[in-house]
Amino acid sequence: PDVITYSALISACEKAGQCDKAFEVHSMMEAAGCVPDSITYTALISACTKVGDLTRAFHILEHMKKQDISANPHIYDILVQACENCGRWEEAFLGYALMSKDGKQADEITYSALLKAYEKSQQWEKAIELYRKMEQRNDISVSYAFCNTLLSTLWRSGQFSIAFEELKRALEEDMYPQAKEPMGNRIDNGAFLALDLRQFTCGSALPRLVLWLCELDKNSTPSHRLPSHLAIITGSGRLSPSNSSSTVKNTVAAFLLKVQS
Repeated sequence: PDVITYSALISACEKAGQCDKAFEVHSMMEAAGCVPDSITYTALISACTKVGDLTRAFHILEHMKKQDISANPHIYDILVQACENCGRWEEAFLGYALMSKDGKQADEITYSALLKAYEKSQQWEKAIELYRKMEQRNDISVSYAFCNTLLSTLWRSGQFSIAFEELKRALEEDMYPQAKEPMGNRIDNGAFLALDLRQFTCGSALPRLVLWLCELDKNSTPSHRLPSHLAIITGSGRLSPSNSSSTVKNTVAAFLLKVQS
């Protein structure tokens, strides 16, 4: 068997979640004098991350470097994303640092995992710094999904004014087309305004809600009263399973009850 055959076997073990079996094939490969390549090591690292063995995954990456085998960007994507999923944020940041040191550019997968790691560890300054780097990249599309994570990070870290500024900028740039303008209609012969939060997550919905309510209050005058009805549309939320109650709805409802009390 050649390197292609062995790599295919290791990849099959990886897809089956059989990490130990993948390393058995790797041992057979080395015993046969067949030299692993980048594809082989990518499959081994992926096998490690699937079973949560991140220490072993980083050892493989270190071994690659000693063998002068260049790690492709996908390897770093796998590592950083796996670290974030396991809640091992410092190792996610280490993976990104090694990626930068290796001269590889992060992509949307890496940035998404890093932003989530900053969110969970409440490192809002690092989150903004990374977000700015993304904005400067012409080959990266900064969508509302990334903005949601940034807003959630800022809100949970108590950086409310910065969250509002970032949200205003995102709305001006039409990043949330559904939420750009409140919808109007009639309910029971009364005026009706609605806020659409279907593009928001639990963490980003609250800044949008508070900003909307503040804008309504600011624009309310004796000659221009608030509508008799306000509605908040949540749908199932961006991160809510379709067969469950809306987590965004529950978050918004809990917040409004707290405000009223």
